[in-house]
Amino acid sequence: MADIDRSKLSVSVVIPAYNEEKRISKTLPVIDAYFSSKGLSFEVIVVDDGSKDNTVGVVERFIKDRNNVKLLKNGNNRGKGYSVKKGMLEARGENILFSDADLATPIQEYEKLAGWLQRGCDIAIGSRKIKDSNVLTPASWSRRFVGVLAHVFISLLGLKPDIVDTQCGFKVFKKETARHIFSRQILDGGMFDVEIIYIAIRNNFKVKEVPVSWEHKDGSTINVLKCILFDPWDLIRVKINYFLGRY
Repeated sequence: MADIDRSKLSVSVVIPAYNEEKRISKTLPVIDAYFSSKGLSFEVIVVDDGSKDNTVGVVERFIKDRNNVKLLKNGNNRGKGYSVKKGMLEARGENILFSDADLATPIQEYEKLAGWLQRGCDIAIGSRKIKDSNVLTPASWSRRFVGVLAHVFISLLGLKPDIVDTQCGFKVFKKETARHIFSRQILDGGMFDVEIIYIAIRNNFKVKEVPVSWEHKDGSTINVLKCILFDPWDLIRVKINYFLGRY
């Protein structure tokens, strides 16, 4: 099969993956089938964040007969923010979707978000917390705890943007917007979502929060202790960088 022309892609899907062998084996065929059915030229970029399971092997087997799926390897565990940034800067689609590996937000919601980019927005952010969103099953206790922790520190630091759900792992960017934002991203950890929203605000990009369906999927790799230790400091860094105009 000939190589695809990656300079003319409609969509790139970036998936950070850490110990995701079970979930990503289901996710990749679903994404492939969805965009193929739409007749869109697309690529999928999986960024392995130093997985200790067989995530790399699963992705490599899926890639074997395809030329529109790419695997990037961090070598060791660098963090979700680092992985997303790496994939986003590698992507070549006119629209670039960042999605969690579990597809807690169904890939079909892409069409809803992409519609807002067609209407003139630069970024469309999936939301589980605004009117018309549809949470089918609640998050695990670890996800809820980390979410509450982030909300508390975001509020204490006066960082709360005009976005209700900063942490939903389903966001779509226009290509040039993604280049601008992720080339300025500093954080490697989970609070990178807050940082990229603030970079967008600093640079006057049009951001739309869009209600989506969301369903908890078992197998979360969130490290609660690491979040407790590092997320508050990362948010302080966002506050300082924003105040100093570094974005």
